[in-house]
Amino acid sequence: AIFTYTDDYEPKKDYYIAYRDKQVIGFAFVAKGKGYGGEINIFVGLNTDFTIEQIKILSNTETPGLGTKITEDSFTGQFKGLSFKDVSLSKDGGKIDAITGATISSKAVTDAVRKELEEKIEVIKSDMK
Repeated sequence: AIFTYTDDYEPKKDYYIAYRDKQVIGFAFVAKGKGYGGEINIFVGLNTDFTIEQIKILSNTETPGLGTKITEDSFTGQFKGLSFKDVSLSKDGGKIDAITGATISSKAVTDAVRKELEEKIEVIKSDMK
């Protein structure tokens, strides 16, 4: 689970609201990227302040031993606490270090998460009014 301390989810059109004790604690959605080997599906948990709680790679067809390292905590853990503007590779001015030998896979994840964050934050803010 993205939010280990949630006790309820409410599905919306294209995201979920996470609750604990009937209070909104965050949001979750799937981002899709195009990696070296094909589509990468990423589950993203977003806190109510729109920083990332965590991401989890749901599926990928990246190169074993290289691109598949995008599933490891050493990569996905870098997203925790980041706001939208920091979600890009360090070489592009962001705060995510690419996996050595798997830049395409790393960039596919960061680009997909960033693009989906941008869209979902606007939708969520609009829905919460």
